[in-house]
Amino acid sequence: MSWEGRSVVILGGGNFGTRALEFLKEKGSRIVVIDLYPECKAQSFLDREVRDVMVLEQLENGEAVFLKSDGVVEALKLLKNGIIPHMIVPAIPVHTTAILVLETLKMEGLEVKPFEEKTREVAIRIPEDLIITLDEKNAIIVTSFMQDPQGCDPNCIPPPDHCSVTKRPRPVPMFDILREALNDQVDFGRVLESEQIGSGVGGYYGQDLYGILEDLKREKRKDFSIGIGTACTCHGVVNFFKIS
Repeated sequence: MSWEGRSVVILGGGNFGTRALEFLKEKGSRIVVIDLYPECKAQSFLDREVRDVMVLEQLENGEAVFLKSDGVVEALKLLKNGIIPHMIVPAIPVHTTAILVLETLKMEGLEVKPFEEKTREVAIRIPEDLIITLDEKNAIIVTSFMQDPQGCDPNCIPPPDHCSVTKRPRPVPMFDILREALNDQVDFGRVLESEQIGSGVGGYYGQDLYGILEDLKREKRKDFSIGIGTACTCHGVVNFFKIS
């Protein structure tokens, strides 16, 4: 894929955000990096600071700008105004897809809570040795083919059928495992597929995220259960919510 002229929003200007920025800037993408801290690592690779995320459409190829703000808030602002980035790179230590879903529902005036019981029910449908974290209180499941995710190669370009570090076979990508686990278990189950951009860096297509949020707004109702995940071939995370 050619990255020249592609619009990209990077949520977070730390190590991974900077790695994505360096790669995409060199390829000629149009980039907005969003972080609450102007002194973040990415700052030295940026051309200028802006005050409005809507500037994304006006950037030149290869231009990268910084916006001091909350990445989730700004991503929702873009989507609400019909501006859909080609790629969104989540480079902050939270499950951004789940937060985007949660904030979208709150904007609709709905009360949403973690769905603890559903977390347990879905967990038993996932191979036990793939579950890294099962947090029932916060309704989160974290999965990986690497039992110690800290042991992952930061420059990994994953082979199609096994873990590059442990050599463990990976007959099915993680996003398909999680989709199957959610199937028929919740009223609204989606797993956003993360695609590798460069070595050790990935993101998801803005159009995919936009489609999920629009489907959710159409289908939502009272007593509505939600399982929302993000996964690549090797790792994944799923949050469970219930509209009460």
